[in-house]
Amino acid sequence: MVLTSLGGSGEKGRVGFLLEDGRKRIVLDYGIKRRLCGGWKDIYPLEVKEKVDLLYLSHAHQDHVGAVPLLSFERIISSEPTLKLMKHYIYTWFKTARRYELPIDAERYEDFLQKEDFKIMNTMIFDGLFFKLGKSGHLLGSTWVKIRWDGVSLLYTGDITLDSPIYRFDEPEKADVLIMDCAYGLRRLKPREDLLNVLDSLKGNRIILPLPSVGRSQEILLTLLNSGILPVFVDEKIVRFFNFLSEFKEWLKVEPKIESVNTELPEKLVEGIYLTIDGMITGGTSLKLYNLLKDDEKTRFILTGYQERGTTGWKILNEEDRAMQFIWKVHPDFTDILTLIDKIDPYHIIIFHADEKDSSDLVQELGKLGFKSSVLEMGKRLKLGEIT
Repeated sequence: MVLTSLGGSGEKGRVGFLLEDGRKRIVLDYGIKRRLCGGWKDIYPLEVKEKVDLLYLSHAHQDHVGAVPLLSFERIISSEPTLKLMKHYIYTWFKTARRYELPIDAERYEDFLQKEDFKIMNTMIFDGLFFKLGKSGHLLGSTWVKIRWDGVSLLYTGDITLDSPIYRFDEPEKADVLIMDCAYGLRRLKPREDLLNVLDSLKGNRIILPLPSVGRSQEILLTLLNSGILPVFVDEKIVRFFNFLSEFKEWLKVEPKIESVNTELPEKLVEGIYLTIDGMITGGTSLKLYNLLKDDEKTRFILTGYQERGTTGWKILNEEDRAMQFIWKVHPDFTDILTLIDKIDPYHIIIFHADEKDSSDLVQELGKLGFKSSVLEMGKRLKLGEIT
């Protein structure tokens, strides 16, 4: 079995891997790099020209599903929530690409968004391969997958969070090869609750928290409400998703209910906390408030996730002094990475979701600890039988 990187290893975004043995071809995720500039090769994963037998989707975020309309595939294996969320995220990317005049195959995206008859694989056995999925704790519907064949096993974490305040997590099983989410590199992150101290230190300002519509936005809102903090404004998309969560309680640690919050932007933008959409300030209420308040000295922006170069979020973080970053953990930090390695006990680790420097530092540090790891850059191939 040969593994080819389609993107995402040694870089952030556009995650994808191709697994093939001459008879069958399986793709693990197929996402985009959410940039607002650059050409096709800067945004999309490596092209897969031939039809794929099976597409596995770990979760619905754009960096894992955004390029799926460009892929020809026979059937999908994924969770029910991911299949329901997938088109929303793909359509959002389609709109973003059109708005910013980015390269996109509009015809293929439009055809995909109209399609309803996807073949879903309901069995966990496919042509001599055995699949097992577990909840990965990153997002509603997010999973890791273990694949076994001919006495060899591979575990792909997708995006994984061991201790989400909302989403359930199933401990992964042991595997020979581990493709692991390492988004934070060697960093050990502060507890999520420390965000409350940051907010307290900024009292007297308008505090804008640009967030994705799904994921850490619900976690942050619940944390605020449970601490007795009522935001001035919460984007209605954040609130609306709680209704969707209630359909899938088996994926949750908590009851998906919130008290009444204000989802209408007030005419007078008073001091307080505003939870806006989107996380990189490329559109929505985040961009609207940025344009209204970018020159206001009493406004502060707190960015809680990764900011792609060229986005407004990246610009205000690197070029202005009214933004700060507090990483709200939705991936494994270094402590979690070591925990996962201990549980999975792999012979070899392939790092993804970390940029070039973080990936290199991780390979060196893991090597010092006695673990074999590598970066599989786009287009590079690895014969799995030879490393196990």
